[in-house]
Amino acid sequence: MPSRVRGSCNGSRCADASMRLLVDAQLPPTLTQSFVSKGHDAVHVAVCDESLPSRPLKLDFLRMATIAEVEKLALDLPETERAVLAAHLLGSLPSVLHDEDEGIAEALRRDAEFEANPSLGMSLEELDQRIESRRS
Repeated sequence: MPSRVRGSCNGSRCADASMRLLVDAQLPPTLTQSFVSKGHDAVHVAVCDESLPSRPLKLDFLRMATIAEVEKLALDLPETERAVLAAHLLGSLPSVLHDEDEGIAEALRRDAEFEANPSLGMSLEELDQRIESRRS
């Protein structure tokens, strides 16, 4: 079933297109509410019938949202819900440190490098200034 269109289409892009979404179990149910508040048909898998997995699941009628669409909806969430979503997404990724020692050797190497050449470091004030200059 194609997406319902509430606005006019211009070329391949449609304004105000409504999507049907199935929100994954790893995402907070409040994300579903956000999708619905934006006019989309959305359901969280937590509220699906428990017998659903035992029979073939036909999701071909769902149009998968693009990353940009999901990002826009996620950014519209309140800060606490974005934090929960971010934690879920980060938790789904592999660890950044793949060293057997969990990065201890790298930390020791950097510490020795700084001890040998203290000019490599910066004060907290310098760090704050650099951060502030990047924000402006």
